[in-house]
Amino acid sequence: MSQYVPRGRQVISPNSSVLLQGYHGRFNTGDDALACAISCGLNRRFHLTRFLIPAEPGSLPVLPAPAVAQIPLPWLRIGRFRRNWRIYAALRTAKVIIFAGGAILHELVNYRALERYVRFARLSGTAAIGGIGVSLGPFDTQQKIEDCRRFLATLDFLTVRDSISYRTVCEYKLPYEPVKALDVAMTLADAYGIQVRPKGPVGREMCEVGVSVCSAEVLLDARSEGCEFRHKNIAVALHELSRARRICVHLFQFNADPAHSDGPYLDDLAKMLDGTCDVVRHNYSPDPSITWRDLASMDLAITMRFHASVFAYAAGVPFVMLDYHPKCTAFAQDVGIPSQLVLNASNFTADALLRGLEALVSGDYPDFAVAAPEASARAQAHFQPVEGVLRMA
Repeated sequence: MSQYVPRGRQVISPNSSVLLQGYHGRFNTGDDALACAISCGLNRRFHLTRFLIPAEPGSLPVLPAPAVAQIPLPWLRIGRFRRNWRIYAALRTAKVIIFAGGAILHELVNYRALERYVRFARLSGTAAIGGIGVSLGPFDTQQKIEDCRRFLATLDFLTVRDSISYRTVCEYKLPYEPVKALDVAMTLADAYGIQVRPKGPVGREMCEVGVSVCSAEVLLDARSEGCEFRHKNIAVALHELSRARRICVHLFQFNADPAHSDGPYLDDLAKMLDGTCDVVRHNYSPDPSITWRDLASMDLAITMRFHASVFAYAAGVPFVMLDYHPKCTAFAQDVGIPSQLVLNASNFTADALLRGLEALVSGDYPDFAVAAPEASARAQAHFQPVEGVLRMA
């Protein structure tokens, strides 16, 4: 195992490259947003602009200028192991390695492979290796929990995005002090120069409703009745809401990866809403700022994709969360989303969703425990340990 060795602050230059290792470059708005937030934070603090993402050509997210995403070995088009080749090419040249945000540490991860990455990067002269904005779990076995602990002990720093993950890493007794913050995508409003104005009751005749759905049956309990049940209840609730006022439903595609695309689920929901209201489709964009601004223009939202909830919350858009994963539960707890606005995605009813939507329309619901501007300020804490291990030449 590659042992953690305190080395003091390492020197880098603006020309140094950064490897962002995670689920980036896979047509997912949430992971794209994490790459954008981390690249912006590192650029502002260290003037870094070169960010390596081991993805396929044509799949890179659009990072906030002046940061630029680059693919290692972009000419490599064939071979089943080309992603690994790209990772090792980046590990050889990058001065900073970031395991870059999201639910990237769980039961299905090959932690021995991650340890090999760390060993190779150390031998290649990497200045710092750490994790920013990650969450842990879910885990099914004690072995994977221990494998994760062993891997994290090889890093120079770690920041996590929720209290549940923070309690876990504190139990690991790592050789450095982990940092707890909120999801790093909370910093994007500042990165994009978007002014956030929390919305009150819906006063105008037309109500714009954003909706994000996905398939998550593998993560929901065995009692889940599946996507059809979920979409039917969403459609029924929106139909009832449309009886009281005109609504326009905006369907947001947060994932366009062919293996996990939201597209078919949005198609199903659109068919169920046919004749009920106007429906607008917002397809995936590699530039998260486009999705952010579109979602920020909504009067209210129904959010199942985790980062749809984060975007809505940070943009001041009232929303009902459909909770399908521990990361959703942890986020709801950390920012204090009122219980009536958090529904279990596996078994919620149309009536419960309608009550939540009516509360959003009227403004008759408790305030969140943490206001969005305060949450954004807390999310900046993700970059504190990086400043502790790096310095400019």
